[in-house]
Amino acid sequence: MKSTFERINWAVCLSLTAILAGCGGGDTDTEHRSREHDNVQTAQGGQDDLNYAPSGDGELSSEQTGALEEYRRQRENGGSGIVQVGGTEPGEGSVIQQAAGEGDIFDGTTIDGIPVFDEDDNEAEADAPEEKIVAPKKGSPEYYINEITKLRLARPPQTKDVEKLREWQHKRNLLIIEHAEKAIALTHRDPKQVRVFDVAVNKLLETRLQLAVDGDKDSVDALYEHADSLYKRDPESTAAADGAFTLVQLAFSNSTAAVMTGTAKKNSRWLQEFARQAEAFALKFPKEERRSIPLLFTAAETCELNGLTEEAERAYMVIAKRFPKHPASKVAVTVLRRMKMIGKRIKLSGTSLQGQKISLEQFAGKPIVVFFWSTEAEPSIKLIPEVKAAAQKYGKRLAVIGVCLDQKREPVDAFLKKETLPWVNLFHTDEQKRGWNNPIVKFYGVRRIPAMWVLDASGRVMSTTVPAGQLEATLARLSAPRTATPPRSARQRN
Repeated sequence: MKSTFERINWAVCLSLTAILAGCGGGDTDTEHRSREHDNVQTAQGGQDDLNYAPSGDGELSSEQTGALEEYRRQRENGGSGIVQVGGTEPGEGSVIQQAAGEGDIFDGTTIDGIPVFDEDDNEAEADAPEEKIVAPKKGSPEYYINEITKLRLARPPQTKDVEKLREWQHKRNLLIIEHAEKAIALTHRDPKQVRVFDVAVNKLLETRLQLAVDGDKDSVDALYEHADSLYKRDPESTAAADGAFTLVQLAFSNSTAAVMTGTAKKNSRWLQEFARQAEAFALKFPKEERRSIPLLFTAAETCELNGLTEEAERAYMVIAKRFPKHPASKVAVTVLRRMKMIGKRIKLSGTSLQGQKISLEQFAGKPIVVFFWSTEAEPSIKLIPEVKAAAQKYGKRLAVIGVCLDQKREPVDAFLKKETLPWVNLFHTDEQKRGWNNPIVKFYGVRRIPAMWVLDASGRVMSTTVPAGQLEATLARLSAPRTATPPRSARQRN
């Protein structure tokens, strides 16, 4: 069990963490700094500005030559020959891109996937003749892809002036878009140039996305137009999937910004759009399971945490129905079970740390707080004073049931010697059914701790997503006297 004890499984480990931790795009200060320097740090070589004039004799630029030399050096030293380029250091890049396994690498024979020179495997030894470097013909689709690569490898100006860096990057992005559009125009009707077309589309979308995230409304509109036209052109194509995926990235970035700035609940437009685009991507591209499931889980959980219950349920439903054979489907079903129990009576029972059998029926007639926690989860430890305050305020009028998700008994006993908890705590006797294997957790789709549920005096579930700092307000609503609504005729007489 991880020290942070966040419930993040394989489906959302790269996506949801980013939203809750403030990574993956948006308009925060961190993201501004990231975008200002994104794709401008080079692996080898580079230029100080964009005012270069590609030679007409077909020679490779110093940047490409440097990358090739690095490739050969690694090969001679027994390395893989893979050089990280495209402006991202290993491990960086957007979280969605990492989850999708995307990235730009130069494998020694291609640049952004376009062949640059041929290497005969039989002559690849260290003492073999130099490989023949074939430069793309000026004005060809490959030429424009090559120009894009050089732009992506170009060094930014050596300045700390943020505005100058932004201006430089904006100029570079516009040039990339120009070259990408030219390559697309030359290849979109040629079946033999599908690979070049896909690369050009990818670079166009990638650059438009960066501009859109930076607040360029024209680029936002352009991304929607690109996605629509690419889907109409060939709904089965890689380019169509990339277009739809870019819309998800855009919504993800903007919704993340809203979550991190605390405005998501007041203005949920981009969060709703994130869920909508994630669903659309999964439905339109069923073969994109690897990307769809993490996106849907991220959208669903973020919507649920921010009060968008309907959007969350739809996203979970898509996972359950669209990918029935995938393990994620079973997880989605359990979460839906939990979400559907609002307003209903449920069963919950277990064995306490003292060995007593505990069930909800024993606390009939009073509100109940179910508190999922662990000694290994620092956030749940920090939440204990809030739960204790509620227990002390309401006394016997309130029942609290803790569900401890520790794997071992010893840390729990040591903790309780220092901290007195005035409530019963369930702890499974079977070590194989502790932690996230706890039957309650698995059946009701508990995805993270701490988690607080509140049931009213009749045993009906009022909430399973009570946020930290809101327990008292939630309980106050249960105990507040209800004002009877007068009959309509009486209201009319008044």
